[in-house]
Amino acid sequence: MRQSIAIALIATLVALSARGRACEKCESRSSDDAQIRSATLVVVAKRLSPKKPGDPIQHDYRVLVRKVLKGGLSSKELRLNYENDMCGPVEEIQGGWIAALLVPTGDGAYRPLLATCGSSYLAVVGQKVAVDGRWLTFDEFISKYGQGR
Repeated sequence: MRQSIAIALIATLVALSARGRACEKCESRSSDDAQIRSATLVVVAKRLSPKKPGDPIQHDYRVLVRKVLKGGLSSKELRLNYENDMCGPVEEIQGGWIAALLVPTGDGAYRPLLATCGSSYLAVVGQKVAVDGRWLTFDEFISKYGQGR
C-alpha cells in the first residue's frame, strides 16, 4: 500500500516537473517570436548550382530588405528546422537561402538571432559584417547587398 502511494507521488511530481519545463519552453519560444518580429533584416544567399559536376557551388548574396523588413516573413517560416538541426545546411526559404536573422542589440550594433553552422561565410561583429572573409561596415553591406542587386 505504501509502495503504491509512493509510486503515485513520484509519478505526480514527474508530471508536474515536465509540465513546468514545457511552460518554460513556451515562454522561451514566445520571447524568440518577439525578437523575430523586431528583427530589422534577413540576410539571404541564393544558392547557384555548379555549372558542371565537381565545380564548387557559388553563392549569390542578397539582402531582401524591402520584402522582409519587419514582418515580411513569419516566425514559423524562419524557424523551419533550426530547433532540431542548428548545424544543418542553410535552410531554403522562399527561393533563397537564409544565412542569419539580425536583431538590434540596442547599442547600435546587430547580432544574429538565427544562423546555421553551414553559413560560415557570414558573421556579424558589432557593426561590421563579414561576407566571404571580407569585413564590411553595416552601411557598406546594406549599400552593396541591400537593394537585391
